[in-house]
Amino acid sequence: MDTGWENSRGRLLALHALEKALRDMRMGDGFLYGNAGSGAMWAAVLDEELRESMGREYEMLRDRQAPQIHGLIHVRNGVAHAALVTTQDGGLTAPLVAPLIIGPPSWRPVEQLHLHWTPQGLQKPIVQNRVAMYETHLAGVEPVKTLEVAIDFFRALERVDWLPEHFATPDNPM
Repeated sequence: MDTGWENSRGRLLALHALEKALRDMRMGDGFLYGNAGSGAMWAAVLDEELRESMGREYEMLRDRQAPQIHGLIHVRNGVAHAALVTTQDGGLTAPLVAPLIIGPPSWRPVEQLHLHWTPQGLQKPIVQNRVAMYETHLAGVEPVKTLEVAIDFFRALERVDWLPEHFATPDNPM
């Protein structure tokens, strides 16, 4: 069996699912928490597959080009393992609940995100890195913008046949 073709097909299907989560979020189809969780899950699926198949070269590229993906993995883990509420709706919603959020939907501040997270679950260095990336790149940011960054990164990688060494960067414009 040609696993290269199967890997590429799986990556493309995961990328389409990530794009659908973003489309649904933009169109208001479904609800923010579900679409954001779905987008985070598909970004994490792609990241895991690419890390396993490409190793350190992919990780270094991701860390330079799209560190938000670490934050999305943290979101996925929170949603999948603890049903944590990772987003807050923007604007006025009914019923009115505190805190009242004025503005667009966003990822929750890290303090709110971790209210129900077990402290021992946050001690591992890899988790601490993801928390730092969440706090730096996601907290308070519109989920749409975060998914756009992830999609742009994965699409650019897909255009070069998923080969990190062919990825154009400012220091390597190709």
